[in-house]
Amino acid sequence: MTTIASLHIGYEILTGRCVNQHQHSIAAFLRPFGHSLNMSLSVHDDVTAINQALHLLSQSNSHIIVTGGLGPTRDDCTRDAITQFTQQPLCTNDDAKQWVQSYFKSQNKPLTPTHHSLFTLPKTAIPLNNPIGAAPGFSIIHNNCALVALPGVPSELTSMLFHLSDWIPANRSCSQHTFHCFGIGESQLESLIQQQSDIPLESLHFQIKFPCIDLTLDTHHLPDNHPPDLTLDTLRHLISDYCYSETNANFPDVISQRLFEQEATISCAESCTSGLISSLFGQVPGISAALKGGIIAYENKVKTHTLQVNSELINQQGAVSDAVARQMASNCQKIMNSTYAISTTGIAGPTGGSPDKPVGTVFIGIATKDKIITEHHVFQGNRSQVQTRTAYTALNMLYRHFLIQ
Repeated sequence: MTTIASLHIGYEILTGRCVNQHQHSIAAFLRPFGHSLNMSLSVHDDVTAINQALHLLSQSNSHIIVTGGLGPTRDDCTRDAITQFTQQPLCTNDDAKQWVQSYFKSQNKPLTPTHHSLFTLPKTAIPLNNPIGAAPGFSIIHNNCALVALPGVPSELTSMLFHLSDWIPANRSCSQHTFHCFGIGESQLESLIQQQSDIPLESLHFQIKFPCIDLTLDTHHLPDNHPPDLTLDTLRHLISDYCYSETNANFPDVISQRLFEQEATISCAESCTSGLISSLFGQVPGISAALKGGIIAYENKVKTHTLQVNSELINQQGAVSDAVARQMASNCQKIMNSTYAISTTGIAGPTGGSPDKPVGTVFIGIATKDKIITEHHVFQGNRSQVQTRTAYTALNMLYRHFLIQ
C-alpha cells in the first residue's frame, strides 16, 4: 500500500518568517493520482532533527518527500542527514555535476568549490534535474522506503513536481470529486446528506472557504455497495440547491459565464457592500462584455440624486429597507439599461445598529425590466464578513432566480 509523507526543512518555516507552501503544492499535485499525504512534519536545518524525522516517518510510510536544505550553504544539511539515514557515503554524481555546470554557465556565474556540494549525493541516489535552478533533487530507496528530495525554493519545487509522477504509482481505484457550495452551513450540509442518504460520512470531507464550502467525495472510502458514479449522482441531486460548480471555477466566474451565455448584462447599486460586488465581477477576464457599471450609493443624497430613489421613501422607511432596495435595483437597471441589476443596502457594523435593525441587517434587490425580487437577512460576523456574505448572497439570488432557470 502506498502511503506518502512530507518532510519540510527550514528555520524560516518554524519561526513564521514564511508560509509553508510546499505541503499544499505537493498535496495538490498528488490528488489527481489518487493520493493524499498521510502525514507531514517540519523541522529545523539540523542533521539530527532531520534524521530523527526520517526514522519516524519511514516507520509508517512507503514514500517520503523531503523539501529544502539542498543549497550550497552551511545550513543546507539535508544531503548529510539522508546520508546518515541511509548509511551511504556522499559521492560526486556525474549527471548532477553536468547539470550544475551547465546552469552556472548559462547564468554566466563562476562555479566555486562551495557549489560542489550541489552535485555530491548519497552513493545510490538517482539525480533529478532542476529545470530552473542550480540545486538538483534526488531519489533514493532505503529499507523499502522511497525518498525524494527537492529544493526548498517554491518556484523550483513546483517546477520539479513532475518527477513525482514517475516515482509514485497512480492509485486509479481512488479518486476525489469536489462540489463547491454556497448558502448552507457545514453542519447543515452534513445533516442533509446523513438524513437523506446512506453515503458513509467517512467518504466525505468538508472544507470552509468563506463564505463558501467545498464538499469532497473520496471514493477510496466507499464500500462495494456504493458505486462511485451512483454515489456522485445521489450527492449531486441532494445538494443541487447549494452547489454552484463541480470544477475549480469560483462563484463570480460561474455567474459571469452564465451571463456570457445569455448575452446578458449586469449593473450594481451598492451601499453597504461599497462596490464589492462590482469588484468580484471585475476580477473575471472578459467581464466588459457583461458588466455595465456600478454606483456606490452610501450617502442618501447619492441614492436620491444619482439613483433617483424617492426621498420620502427614505424618510418614512429608512435607507435600510426593502422598499429602498427595490427602488435602487429598479432604477439602476433603467439608468444602466442592463439585463439585471443588483442592489444592497444594510448595516455592516460594527456601529449603526438599532433594536429594530441590528448590525448585520441587509436588504438585497435584483431587478430586470419586468421583475424585482428582494431578500432580507441579518448576517453575523465582523464588518468584512457581513459585506462578503451580502455580496455572495446577492450573487446567489441572481444565479438561482434568473440564471439557471
